Amino acid sequence: MSEWNQNEYMKERRDKNRAVNIPACKNPERRRKCEANTELWFTTYLPKAFPKEFGEPHMVMIDRSDSAILHGGRSVVAEPRGYGKSTTFKARALKALLAGEKRYCALIGADASAAEKNLKGIILWIMFSETIAEDYPEIYYPIKASADGKPYPTAQKAKTLLIGEVETCGCEFDIEAEKGKPLFLDLKTSPAFLYFPWYPKAKSSGAVLFSAGITSGVRGENRHLPDGSIIRPDLVLIDDPQTKESAKSPSQIKTRKEIIEEDLAGLAGQGEEISMLCATTVIEKDDLSDQLLNRKLNPDWRGERTSMLDSFPEHLNDAKGSAVNWDEYNKIRIEGLDEDDNGVMANTYYLDNQEILEQGAVTTWEGIKKKKHISAIQSAMELYLKDPKGFFSEYQNMPKSDEDETNRLTRDQVLKALNGLRINEIQEGFNIETLAIDLNDYALSWGYLSIKNDMTSNICNYGQYPEGARNVWDSEMDVTREEAFTTALVDFIRLSHKRYPNALIGIDGNWCTQVVHQVCKQMNREGIKCYVLRGKSHKIFKQLKPSDKRLIGTNRDGCYYQKGINGNEIPFNSDLWHMRTQSAFRIQSPAPSSLSVYGSDPKKHLVLADHCVADKLLAHFVKDGKVYYDWYKASTEHNDIFDAISMAQILGNMFGAGYVKDGQYKRVKKVKRKKKTMRKY
Repeated sequence: MSEWNQNEYMKERRDKNRAVNIPACKNPERRRKCEANTELWFTTYLPKAFPKEFGEPHMVMIDRSDSAILHGGRSVVAEPRGYGKSTTFKARALKALLAGEKRYCALIGADASAAEKNLKGIILWIMFSETIAEDYPEIYYPIKASADGKPYPTAQKAKTLLIGEVETCGCEFDIEAEKGKPLFLDLKTSPAFLYFPWYPKAKSSGAVLFSAGITSGVRGENRHLPDGSIIRPDLVLIDDPQTKESAKSPSQIKTRKEIIEEDLAGLAGQGEEISMLCATTVIEKDDLSDQLLNRKLNPDWRGERTSMLDSFPEHLNDAKGSAVNWDEYNKIRIEGLDEDDNGVMANTYYLDNQEILEQGAVTTWEGIKKKKHISAIQSAMELYLKDPKGFFSEYQNMPKSDEDETNRLTRDQVLKALNGLRINEIQEGFNIETLAIDLNDYALSWGYLSIKNDMTSNICNYGQYPEGARNVWDSEMDVTREEAFTTALVDFIRLSHKRYPNALIGIDGNWCTQVVHQVCKQMNREGIKCYVLRGKSHKIFKQLKPSDKRLIGTNRDGCYYQKGINGNEIPFNSDLWHMRTQSAFRIQSPAPSSLSVYGSDPKKHLVLADHCVADKLLAHFVKDGKVYYDWYKASTEHNDIFDAISMAQILGNMFGAGYVKDGQYKRVKKVKRKKKTMRKY
């Protein structure tokens, strides 16, 4: 045999080993019926993944996913923890691609590890489902061949596969003409994607399943097909877009929401419609999931909340005079735990009083029943009794505030505190105007307020200077920090005085203190009233005695005007005033002491809301005659605009406005105003 013939022989042999033979679909009628019914498709092709009968939340998820995939739009469904929403999501993505409902599905998880896990799970479903092998042979056999006898497919083997003998399988093409051509099957784990085999005109031909973490930088995804066409994602399924850590961080919430609204929504390209579906569980009040589910705040998302219990038992405790109640059950359950009785005492009590204990209770899924329990309601109520707050968030998707959170401001409360006024508009009776500036390297954050005598305040404008990406100062600049801040403060104050000639101006003096004092002295010489404010924690703040020679004027509410080492300044109790400012947002405007924001569109104040809730009041109590505050703020959060607004309120209090309930109400003479032109920064 010649060398040339030997090469041909070896090539034919290799091609034969690489060729994938595709049998006919075993049950076309079953495939057709299942593709028309998602619930039936799940139980037929993935019976081991869905061994239990579906509950109400599952049917809501299926209905919303069908609507989003088949008709477009955005839907978000909150399911209780443990209801299998991730399994439902992965199954819906697989069905959408196999049935030809979509061509390019982006399955987005909370992080990269979740993304890789999701893709591997779907590939293993294809490999080990007998019914998928029978009814979708054009997908099953190439993926099985790429595994080459191993437990999981390999990308190296997948890329070498060719089209072999193909029987009727819904692929309308010239079999003989395509035989021996590449299948273009491909898969990777980082980034995680699966390129389906290429059969011209087949429903799933060349489809793509892409899986990534939400913060992985998903932009510009596309695939070039063998026929020269390019496909982009037409379906985005977002599986649990937040972690426990990110749910507590306003900045991470904001970042992830921007990724969803901008990066993911734009994957389809200009002029193309994309279907988006998010499955989630609410972790914290006002977290990413809670915001997406709020139809008023996000009307483009069709939010649906589902819960473990549609209604709670009537006899939670003995408040209704019933000796049989869930508090009593819990006492018996805990006694049994102490005796290691494996739940016998609790089950005995439950069986004896089941009718009374379950009265009024309705659960959404019988599948939550644990083997050791009598009923699903008992399983649900044990979760509630162990952690009531966690139950309302992760199982009811309706997070509650505990006693320590009664004074905690929420993002939603800030966004609802709108007064409908125009930017920079001042109402009659708001006689005091203040503007305060908070200093940071990245910006001067400021807030401009108009204030009534009773401390009712309107935020007329706010922002950061300079605008854009330019910092006030960074280490690469040719000037010192002091020089940069002096220039920025002088320029901004002069500009502000032209806009707001009646405003008292305050500057945070805790940073670059000498610079701030020098700037204030210079501005005062120019006829611009400027004051230095110095915030102190409640542990070190002390109100001066009326006889103290340092005191200028009279003491005010947690603040006073004094002669300092560097010049005159206003020390204030930062813990008290942070709490007062946050509390003012919760008072309905125009009630006395309320704080409201200009405008009527909450979306324009999302950044303000983030700054206002960055400081979280964990506890506020009196001990041994002293007032204590316990605040929490993540190091990654910005609260600078809120600090400026709080200082602007302090200026108002210092120069006439007072809280009626504290006996500090003092009338302020109406100020003769200079004419000014309203402008936006």
